[in-house]
Amino acid sequence: MKKKNNLFLTGCLALCTLTACTDSIDDASDTRDPADAVTLSVNTDGANPQTRVTTGSTEAYIPDQNVDLHLYSNSVGSSITAVYNNTAGDQAANATWEAKPGTSPLYWDDAIGTDGNKFYSFYAVVNAHASSGKGSNDNTVYSIPTNQADPAIGSEIFSPYERADLLTAYTYTTQRHQDLQFTLKHLMAQLTVTLTTLEGNNGFSPTQLAGATAEASLIAPYTLVYTDVANTTNADKAKETPATATASGTTSTAFTMQRTLHYKSGTEETAGNVTSVTFRLIAPPQTISSTDGGIVLTIDGKTYTFKPDKPENSIQLTAGRNTIQPIVARKSVLIPGTIQLKDWDTSTNASQSVTADGVVTPQDIDLSDITETGTLYLRATTSTRSVTDGTIGTYPIQYQTSSTGGTASINTADAAYAPILWDNLNKWDNDASTGTLQKYYFHAVFIPTNYRHATNTGADRNKENHEKDYLEGRNAATEWGESPKFTENSSGSGDDRRLEHQTVRFIMNLKSDGTYDAATLNSASIKLKRNKKMTISGSGNNAWNSISDGWPSITTATLTSGESTDVTLVKIEDATNSGSGATEAKPAQFVAIIAPQTLGANSASGATIGTDYLILTLGSGTATEKTYTLKAAGKDGLTLKYGSQYTLTATLIKSELNPGTIAVEAWKEESGEGNFEWQ
Repeated sequence: MKKKNNLFLTGCLALCTLTACTDSIDDASDTRDPADAVTLSVNTDGANPQTRVTTGSTEAYIPDQNVDLHLYSNSVGSSITAVYNNTAGDQAANATWEAKPGTSPLYWDDAIGTDGNKFYSFYAVVNAHASSGKGSNDNTVYSIPTNQADPAIGSEIFSPYERADLLTAYTYTTQRHQDLQFTLKHLMAQLTVTLTTLEGNNGFSPTQLAGATAEASLIAPYTLVYTDVANTTNADKAKETPATATASGTTSTAFTMQRTLHYKSGTEETAGNVTSVTFRLIAPPQTISSTDGGIVLTIDGKTYTFKPDKPENSIQLTAGRNTIQPIVARKSVLIPGTIQLKDWDTSTNASQSVTADGVVTPQDIDLSDITETGTLYLRATTSTRSVTDGTIGTYPIQYQTSSTGGTASINTADAAYAPILWDNLNKWDNDASTGTLQKYYFHAVFIPTNYRHATNTGADRNKENHEKDYLEGRNAATEWGESPKFTENSSGSGDDRRLEHQTVRFIMNLKSDGTYDAATLNSASIKLKRNKKMTISGSGNNAWNSISDGWPSITTATLTSGESTDVTLVKIEDATNSGSGATEAKPAQFVAIIAPQTLGANSASGATIGTDYLILTLGSGTATEKTYTLKAAGKDGLTLKYGSQYTLTATLIKSELNPGTIAVEAWKEESGEGNFEWQ
């Protein structure tokens, strides 16, 4: 007789028939009473609902008569087995499951008791790739289909992807002639990649997206360990975990992923209307780490590889779970979105995806040394030190302050954002047949938006005649596809160095011996006499517009007639008086960023000391105004080299200003002394 049983399989149990064990019951002429046959109902775990496969355009599929379920009494691989399937191919919610045509069901008379016949154990196995169907704890190594993009061919009913799943279930009963209720568990893991692209010139066209393929480097062999049941306590555990699949060995294989195209709503399903692609595969549970081959996408004939950037970001492929990895593709690099775990065959919506692009935005980009808003320019060239050719990229940098400091990041939303694209750089040295990747050198320039210490805004923002804190650097040769980093500091050829300051930071600490109080020191006006300025590609002082090749070449230039020589030092720290206790007075600190130059040089015949280069005024505009000057100690003047920070500590007394030692605090060691004179 036929018995109706509840079936809630919304995914496809798309699996091929297993070869029954040697002593299985396959005599269809068995004349025993059908009422003595074991009957069963099948559903899937509510926590891991359904199977992974969908067919056609629907998300729901009820197995047809070609899906076989192997039923074992007592243990998997035992001498008693039977094959059940949906004989009628009934697509209703209540489908008829019975012994496969030409075979006999499992009879209660043949059921093997457990724990002295206190109860009866049954295992259900729906298995496509363990060819023996035994799958017991015998150290057998099985393998899963790897070319899961292929369709079913020849006499095959299901595709390799549809055959890749492995489901098992365990149940028991303390009484015979009970309808067995099986909850199938997935032993394999699913990986889903959702591929989209950006609009515009940096993205791929719908046709290019439609032709994309994906592979993942994973371990295909695996072993099975079924949960042994000795008593009812073990039996309850076996219901939760009937078996465990474990990837075997360390050798990875390229899994070709099954592909589904998604089209713009309301349009024909043609390549020109593709908006995204979903790639899926089934594999044994395992981990994709930063040292593995990762996921390789081929788009428009070019390959892009994604894998975790750090060991702690490894991707876990878990039994019965679908790991969704969103990837946004553009013609440069592929940066992943958030990794999300979700149940099988629920929503396929990807988590929020993020994209960073261009050559200089690896996931571990560190801009912590940049502390202001500006623009980073990169030039990629095959020549060691060239600044006259190569591909140029523009990366606006935004700096946001907070209570704990500040953070610099690339502002991809800025209209000026125009990164270097890997697709625009030759990949191979000479030609692809050599297999040698082209190496590139990168030249970087950072131009701040504002003057770091200038106090004015608007049109007068630089009336103090400060310079911006320009940065520049180069790196060693890196292969195509490897983002450059500017992390080494070499004083040799200029390669392998961090971004260096191209200007000079001049600091003056002003203090008194006690004759002047803090208020007097704080009111001081200090001017430095410059003779050089910074220019960018000769386009004018502190400006950069319409450079012919788009590259900002930073240089110094002599002041022209009529340009002011005065640089006003800006006070950045107030002086304080000494306290009643042991607290010492604190000097006032003044600062300016200026061009590299020599100050106070004296070219007059017979000169032995330099000229005035620093002027300090107290009580400016009052009857008590006093002016002090500082001359260079030698006739050759004081040379300020780029990348250096000079600090002058001076003590002010009523009759004169006595200088301290000029110290260099940063990169290059220089020192000098000078005498202030009261005019």
